[in-house]
Amino acid sequence: MQIFADTVICYKFSDNKWEKIKCSVPREVEISININGKNFVKILSTPWKIEELVIGFLYSEQLIDSIEDISDLTINTVKYTVDVTLNKKEFTKPTVKTFTSGFGKGIMFRTDGEKVVSDKVFNPENIAQLMRKLSNAMDLYKESGGVHASALADENNIIIVSEDIGRHNTFDKIQGECVKRNIETKDKIILTTGRISSEMLLKASRMQIPVVVSMKTVTGNAIKLAKELGIALIGQVRDKNFIVYTNEQILK
Repeated sequence: MQIFADTVICYKFSDNKWEKIKCSVPREVEISININGKNFVKILSTPWKIEELVIGFLYSEQLIDSIEDISDLTINTVKYTVDVTLNKKEFTKPTVKTFTSGFGKGIMFRTDGEKVVSDKVFNPENIAQLMRKLSNAMDLYKESGGVHASALADENNIIIVSEDIGRHNTFDKIQGECVKRNIETKDKIILTTGRISSEMLLKASRMQIPVVVSMKTVTGNAIKLAKELGIALIGQVRDKNFIVYTNEQILK
Protein backbone atom coordinates (compact mmCIF):
# COMPACT_ATOMS: atom_id res chain seq x y z
CA MET A 1 0.00 0.00 0.00
CA GLN A 2 3.06 2.32 0.09
CA ILE A 3 2.19 3.78 -3.30
CA PHE A 4 -1.00 5.25 -1.81
CA ALA A 5 0.63 6.66 1.32
CA ASP A 6 3.49 9.08 1.89
CA THR A 7 6.16 8.76 4.57
CA VAL A 8 6.94 12.04 6.33
CA ILE A 9 9.25 13.10 9.14
CA CYS A 10 7.40 14.40 12.18
CA TYR A 11 7.88 14.91 15.89
CA LYS A 12 6.09 13.02 18.62
CA PHE A 13 5.59 14.54 22.06
CA SER A 14 5.22 11.89 24.76
CA ASP A 15 6.09 11.79 28.46
CA ASN A 16 7.36 15.38 28.23
CA LYS A 17 9.87 14.39 25.55
CA TRP A 18 10.21 15.03 21.83
CA GLU A 19 10.99 12.16 19.47
CA LYS A 20 11.74 12.39 15.76
CA ILE A 21 9.76 9.68 13.95
CA LYS A 22 8.55 8.63 10.54
CA CYS A 23 4.79 8.76 9.91
CA SER A 24 2.69 7.30 7.12
CA VAL A 25 -0.06 9.59 5.81
CA PRO A 26 -2.65 9.01 3.06
CA ARG A 27 -1.78 10.44 -0.34
CA GLU A 28 -4.17 12.97 -1.86
CA VAL A 29 -4.23 14.02 -5.52
CA GLU A 30 -6.47 16.13 -7.72
CA ILE A 31 -7.81 14.04 -10.59
CA SER A 32 -8.99 15.98 -13.66
CA ILE A 33 -11.59 14.19 -15.76
CA ASN A 34 -11.96 15.26 -19.39
CA ILE A 35 -14.87 14.00 -21.47
CA ASN A 36 -14.73 14.12 -25.27
CA GLY A 37 -11.82 16.56 -25.08
CA LYS A 38 -13.44 18.98 -22.62
CA ASN A 39 -12.76 19.39 -18.91
CA PHE A 40 -15.64 17.93 -16.94
CA VAL A 41 -14.78 17.83 -13.24
CA LYS A 42 -11.91 17.60 -10.76
CA ILE A 43 -12.02 15.15 -7.88
CA LEU A 44 -9.77 15.02 -4.83
CA SER A 45 -8.99 11.37 -4.27
CA THR A 46 -6.59 8.70 -3.13
CA PRO A 47 -4.72 7.57 -6.31
CA TRP A 48 -5.99 4.00 -6.03
CA LYS A 49 -8.54 2.48 -8.42
CA ILE A 50 -8.66 5.68 -10.49
CA GLU A 51 -10.32 3.96 -13.44
CA GLU A 52 -13.00 2.51 -11.19
CA LEU A 53 -13.55 5.92 -9.59
CA VAL A 54 -14.11 7.60 -12.96
CA ILE A 55 -16.37 4.88 -14.35
CA GLY A 56 -18.37 4.79 -11.14
CA PHE A 57 -18.77 8.57 -11.04
CA LEU A 58 -19.97 8.67 -14.64
CA TYR A 59 -22.39 5.81 -14.00
CA SER A 60 -23.68 7.32 -10.77
CA GLU A 61 -24.33 10.61 -12.56
CA GLN A 62 -26.20 8.69 -15.32
CA LEU A 63 -23.73 9.82 -17.97
CA ILE A 64 -23.17 6.17 -18.92
CA ASP A 65 -25.31 3.05 -18.52
CA SER A 66 -22.62 0.45 -19.14
CA ILE A 67 -18.92 0.07 -19.90
CA GLU A 68 -19.84 -0.14 -23.59
CA ASP A 69 -20.75 3.56 -23.51
CA ILE A 70 -17.03 4.36 -23.14
CA SER A 71 -14.94 3.99 -26.30
CA ASP A 72 -11.66 5.01 -24.64
CA LEU A 73 -10.35 5.84 -21.18
CA THR A 74 -6.73 6.94 -20.73
CA ILE A 75 -5.11 7.71 -17.37
CA ASN A 76 -2.03 9.89 -16.95
CA THR A 77 -0.61 8.89 -13.55
CA VAL A 78 1.95 11.72 -13.63
CA LYS A 79 -0.46 14.63 -14.14
CA TYR A 80 -3.46 12.66 -12.80
CA THR A 81 -5.65 13.41 -15.77
CA VAL A 82 -8.23 11.01 -17.17
CA ASP A 83 -9.34 11.42 -20.77
CA VAL A 84 -12.67 9.74 -21.48
CA THR A 85 -14.18 9.38 -24.93
CA LEU A 86 -17.85 8.50 -24.93
CA ASN A 87 -19.63 6.84 -27.81
CA LYS A 88 -22.22 9.57 -27.33
CA LYS A 89 -20.53 12.36 -29.28
CA GLU A 90 -23.23 14.94 -28.50
CA PHE A 91 -22.41 14.88 -24.78
CA THR A 92 -23.15 18.17 -23.01
CA LYS A 93 -21.84 18.97 -19.56
CA PRO A 94 -24.69 19.39 -17.05
CA THR A 95 -25.12 23.00 -15.95
CA VAL A 96 -26.52 22.36 -12.46
CA LYS A 97 -24.12 21.01 -9.86
CA THR A 98 -24.42 20.33 -6.13
CA PHE A 99 -21.57 20.48 -3.64
CA THR A 100 -21.64 17.36 -1.52
CA SER A 101 -21.36 17.46 2.27
CA GLY A 102 -17.93 17.18 3.86
CA PHE A 103 -14.82 19.32 3.87
CA GLY A 104 -13.67 18.07 0.47
CA LYS A 105 -16.65 19.71 -1.26
CA GLY A 106 -17.18 17.01 -3.85
CA ILE A 107 -19.45 17.69 -6.79
CA MET A 108 -22.47 15.82 -8.06
CA PHE A 109 -24.84 16.72 -10.87
CA ARG A 110 -27.74 14.36 -10.09
CA THR A 111 -30.17 15.28 -7.32
CA ASP A 112 -32.88 12.67 -7.99
CA GLY A 113 -32.86 9.04 -6.88
CA GLU A 114 -34.22 5.78 -8.26
CA LYS A 115 -36.71 3.80 -6.19
CA VAL A 116 -35.08 0.58 -5.01
CA VAL A 117 -37.21 -2.42 -5.95
CA SER A 118 -36.34 -5.52 -3.94
CA ASP A 119 -38.06 -8.49 -2.30
CA LYS A 120 -34.87 -9.48 -0.49
CA VAL A 121 -34.99 -9.94 3.29
CA PHE A 122 -31.75 -9.81 5.29
CA ASN A 123 -30.76 -11.42 8.57
CA PRO A 124 -29.90 -8.61 11.04
CA GLU A 125 -27.44 -10.86 12.87
CA ASN A 126 -25.14 -10.76 9.83
CA ILE A 127 -24.82 -6.95 9.74
CA ALA A 128 -22.31 -6.59 12.58
CA GLN A 129 -20.32 -9.56 11.29
CA LEU A 130 -20.00 -7.96 7.86
CA MET A 131 -18.84 -4.70 9.43
CA ARG A 132 -16.11 -6.57 11.29
CA LYS A 133 -15.02 -8.14 8.00
CA LEU A 134 -14.81 -4.67 6.46
CA SER A 135 -12.71 -3.45 9.39
CA ASN A 136 -10.29 -6.34 8.90
CA ALA A 137 -9.98 -5.58 5.17
CA MET A 138 -9.07 -1.87 5.55
CA ASP A 139 -5.42 -2.17 4.49
CA LEU A 140 -4.78 1.49 3.65
CA TYR A 141 -6.37 2.65 6.90
CA LYS A 142 -4.08 0.29 8.82
CA GLU A 143 -1.11 1.74 6.93
CA SER A 144 -1.80 5.45 7.28
CA GLY A 145 -5.19 6.16 8.80
CA GLY A 146 -7.13 9.16 7.52
CA VAL A 147 -9.24 7.37 4.90
CA HIS A 148 -12.77 6.04 4.60
CA ALA A 149 -13.63 2.51 3.56
CA SER A 150 -16.74 1.01 1.98
CA ALA A 151 -17.65 -2.48 0.86
CA LEU A 152 -20.15 -4.24 -1.34
CA ALA A 153 -21.40 -7.44 0.27
CA ASP A 154 -23.99 -10.14 -0.02
CA GLU A 155 -25.64 -11.42 3.15
CA ASN A 156 -22.56 -13.37 4.22
CA ASN A 157 -19.42 -12.13 2.48
CA ILE A 158 -17.55 -9.02 1.39
CA ILE A 159 -17.31 -8.81 -2.41
CA ILE A 160 -15.44 -5.52 -3.02
CA VAL A 161 -13.58 -3.17 -0.68
CA SER A 162 -12.75 0.43 -1.54
CA GLU A 163 -10.73 3.01 0.42
CA ASP A 164 -10.33 6.72 -0.24
CA ILE A 165 -9.93 10.08 1.48
CA GLY A 166 -13.47 10.86 0.28
CA ARG A 167 -16.61 9.05 1.48
CA HIS A 168 -18.37 9.54 -1.81
CA ASN A 169 -15.36 8.31 -3.77
CA THR A 170 -15.55 4.92 -2.04
CA PHE A 171 -19.09 4.44 -3.36
CA ASP A 172 -18.06 5.48 -6.88
CA LYS A 173 -15.08 3.11 -6.84
CA ILE A 174 -17.34 0.22 -5.88
CA GLN A 175 -19.80 1.15 -8.60
CA GLY A 176 -17.04 1.51 -11.19
CA GLU A 177 -15.50 -1.86 -10.36
CA CYS A 178 -18.91 -3.50 -10.64
CA VAL A 179 -19.56 -1.90 -14.03
CA LYS A 180 -16.08 -2.84 -15.22
CA ARG A 181 -16.28 -6.47 -14.01
CA ASN A 182 -20.00 -6.92 -14.69
CA ILE A 183 -20.80 -7.59 -11.03
CA GLU A 184 -24.49 -7.37 -10.14
CA THR A 185 -25.20 -4.83 -7.37
CA LYS A 186 -28.95 -5.33 -7.05
CA ASP A 187 -30.06 -6.85 -3.72
CA LYS A 188 -26.60 -6.37 -2.21
CA ILE A 189 -25.49 -4.47 0.91
CA ILE A 190 -23.17 -1.46 1.12
CA LEU A 191 -21.20 -0.93 4.30
CA THR A 192 -19.17 2.17 5.05
CA THR A 193 -17.10 3.71 7.83
CA GLY A 194 -18.28 7.25 7.12
CA ARG A 195 -21.37 9.29 7.87
CA ILE A 196 -24.29 8.64 5.51
CA SER A 197 -25.69 11.74 3.84
CA SER A 198 -28.42 12.04 1.22
CA GLU A 199 -26.11 12.18 -1.80
CA MET A 200 -24.57 8.84 -0.84
CA LEU A 201 -28.05 7.29 -0.87
CA LEU A 202 -28.53 8.58 -4.42
CA LYS A 203 -25.45 6.60 -5.42
CA ALA A 204 -26.77 3.53 -3.59
CA SER A 205 -30.15 3.82 -5.30
CA ARG A 206 -28.46 3.90 -8.71
CA MET A 207 -26.95 0.51 -7.73
CA GLN A 208 -30.36 -0.75 -6.51
CA ILE A 209 -28.92 -1.38 -3.04
CA PRO A 210 -31.69 -2.08 -0.46
CA VAL A 211 -29.47 -1.88 2.66
CA VAL A 212 -26.87 0.79 3.52
CA VAL A 213 -24.90 0.39 6.74
CA SER A 214 -22.54 2.82 8.50
CA MET A 215 -20.27 2.65 11.52
CA LYS A 216 -21.23 6.28 12.12
CA THR A 217 -24.48 8.20 12.21
CA VAL A 218 -26.77 9.38 9.38
CA THR A 219 -28.19 12.78 8.48
CA GLY A 220 -31.82 13.82 8.74
CA ASN A 221 -32.07 14.26 4.98
CA ALA A 222 -30.63 10.78 4.50
CA ILE A 223 -33.41 9.32 6.66
CA LYS A 224 -36.06 11.17 4.68
CA LEU A 225 -34.58 10.10 1.35
CA ALA A 226 -34.10 6.48 2.46
CA LYS A 227 -37.81 6.25 3.26
CA GLU A 228 -38.67 7.59 -0.20
CA LEU A 229 -36.23 5.29 -2.00
CA GLY A 230 -37.08 2.11 -0.05
CA ILE A 231 -33.64 1.68 1.52
CA ALA A 232 -33.04 0.22 4.98
CA LEU A 233 -30.67 2.72 6.58
CA ILE A 234 -28.51 1.41 9.43
CA GLY A 235 -26.00 3.31 11.54
CA GLN A 236 -23.89 3.35 14.69
CA VAL A 237 -22.80 -0.28 14.39
CA ARG A 238 -21.04 -1.27 17.61
CA ASP A 239 -20.17 -4.90 18.27
CA LYS A 240 -23.51 -6.68 17.74
CA ASN A 241 -25.61 -3.54 18.16
CA PHE A 242 -26.85 -0.99 15.64
CA ILE A 243 -29.71 1.39 14.91
CA VAL A 244 -32.14 0.95 12.02
CA TYR A 245 -33.54 4.31 10.92
CA THR A 246 -35.80 3.30 8.02
CA ASN A 247 -37.52 0.34 6.37
CA GLU A 248 -36.83 -2.08 9.19
CA GLN A 249 -39.09 -4.68 7.52
CA ILE A 250 -36.19 -5.56 5.20
CA LEU A 251 -34.38 -7.02 8.21
CA LYS A 252 -35.92 -10.15 9.76
